[in-house]
Amino acid sequence: EKMASIRDRILDAVLTVLNTGTPVGVPASTREVRIYEQAQLPSIVVRPVGENVSQVHDRKGLLKERQLRFVVEVRAAGAVPDKALDKHLVWVTKKLDGYTNALFNDLLEEGDIAWIIDMQDFAVGMAVVPYIAYYQTKKGDQETKN
Repeated sequence: EKMASIRDRILDAVLTVLNTGTPVGVPASTREVRIYEQAQLPSIVVRPVGENVSQVHDRKGLLKERQLRFVVEVRAAGAVPDKALDKHLVWVTKKLDGYTNALFNDLLEEGDIAWIIDMQDFAVGMAVVPYIAYYQTKKGDQETKN
């Protein structure tokens, strides 16, 4: 039986680190995307947004260098949405900046953080924090790290 792809395992590892030692008031992180009711906020969602792949030749044969782009979406409700988001964003940064794992070579917060405010029946703020995980796989095998 094959295991999950390295990509899937990286996203699960990010969830695990975000859900370890979570302070009071910071929600458990998930990969589930859904429409949120006010009672379900705050929320933290980790989801992939793309992957760049290039081929590299080395002494072991052909490898794939991969850059998994994913975002951490933080949502919170409040009259001042950016203030409601702040402690959750601080948590994400504390946990992921400098985080290392055998699955990837490097993990960087990179790019613009998008700030979105949505007025429904209540004010919701969302910050979308971009990350890139750099890793390698063998040619034709996304389940085996090189």
